[in-house]
Formats: sequence, structure tokens, C-alpha cells
Amino acid sequence: MDIHKPKPWHGVREFLKEYVIIVIGVLTALGAEQLVETVHWAEKVERGKAHETTEMTSLYDTAYERIAIEPCLDRRLVQLSAALQAGDGRWTPLNPMTNPKLGEVAYFAPSRNWSEEFWKSLIADGTANHLSDDDELRYSRVYAQVATIRAANALEVEAMEDLSVLQVPTVLTRPERNELINRIGRLRQMNQRMSLMAQQITGNIDKAAKVDKPKARAWFEKNSYMPKACAALGLSLAPAPDLAPTPAVPSTEVDRNGVALPHPQGG
Repeated sequence: MDIHKPKPWHGVREFLKEYVIIVIGVLTALGAEQLVETVHWAEKVERGKAHETTEMTSLYDTAYERIAIEPCLDRRLVQLSAALQAGDGRWTPLNPMTNPKLGEVAYFAPSRNWSEEFWKSLIADGTANHLSDDDELRYSRVYAQVATIRAANALEVEAMEDLSVLQVPTVLTRPERNELINRIGRLRQMNQRMSLMAQQITGNIDKAAKVDKPKARAWFEKNSYMPKACAALGLSLAPAPDLAPTPAVPSTEVDRNGVALPHPQGG
């Protein structure tokens, strides 16, 4: 079997020629690999942004609902508080709010998912690191606020359970009534805070994604059970909220990963 031995170089020029050919070949291969990688991530980013628009549309709908129902919920809480202050002893339930899942209850507010699953997937697979700085910051701000309002919504649902005693006839002492009035006051504050946070979320979504905002009203009218529950008790909703609210600066600044930054004054 013939073995072809490499030919020896004849001088520096031939060595340099071979060297340049090898270097160019290596650089070409690396450049092609980098190009493939760049195209791959560009495609993933575009798909990711399309899915983000879908997720943020859902969040916009949920926030829109919360803004619209704030006055109805506040009026209901005022009703309950006034009835508790009106007397002592025997408690006669007010006409209930009707929830398709909970049935007839003294008071309820929506408990929503406030989804961020797709954003989490973009972080997990590295796509978020390939977003533009502006997109990454806008998304991070939205989802930092989403995490805050989700936690507030969970606390609100827990606090609502304290009013379950008002769903049935019972005897309430004055101290018990006063305690319930205080809890109703806290729920009013929670309701107002939820509406404010929802306005901040819609404002920042306006900056982050191309959401079909007019569809939010249609979603609310078709899918939310709140308009019917409020109308049944004569508790009017606010006029439809502005579909393009002034974007709000989040009360807590976040970094590119959505982590809260220290307050500049140390608060």
C-alpha cells in the first residue's frame, strides 16, 4: 500500500502560503458556524416575541377587567360596611353576589392566573438573553409587576374568606361587627391597589408588545362573569377604561432579569 508522505516546505513563502490557507479555512468555518448560530437565535427571538404578544394580550385582558370592575367592588364593600354599622345582634345577609364557581356569596373578586409561563420559558432556554436591551427591559418590567399583582390577588382572595360569615343569618356582636368593618376597609384598599397596579401593567404592555387593545373590551364583555354579577345587584361598572392609558413608571425599578433594584434612597 502506497503511503503519500506530506511534501516538505521549500522555503518561507511556501510555509506562509500553506499557513494562510489553513487560517482562512478555519476562519471561514468559524464564521459559517457563527452565522448559523446568529440566524438560529434570530428566529427563536422572533418566535418568542410572537408568543410574548399572545401572553401579554391575555395579561392585558385580565388587567382591563380589574380596572373596569374596581368601582363595582368598592360599592359592594361599602354596602356591607353600612349594613354592619346599622345595628347589633341579628345579621340578615344582603342579596348575594353570584359566582359561577363559588355560588352565592357575600363578596368576591376575580382570582386570575396572571400568567408568565412563556416568559419563564424564554429565560430558561436562553432566548431572553438574545432580545434587544430595550425589549428585555420592557418585558422584565411587565413581568415584575405581574408577579406583584399575582401576590396581591392571592392575599385578596384569602382576605375575602373572612367575609364568609356574612353569607348566612347569624348573630354578630358589636366587636365582631367592628372587626368585620375593619376587614372590609382593608379589602377596599386591596381593590383600589389592584386597579392601580392593573393600570401600570396595561401602560407597560403598551410599550412592550403590539396588543390588539380594542379586543380587551370584547373579551371582558364576553368572558368575565363580573358585569353580570354587578348588574344583578345594581352595582354599576365604571365607564370602559381608556384603552391606551398613560404608561406608568413602575414603583419598583427592576434589572434586565426582572429582579427588584434597591431604592435610590435605600427604602
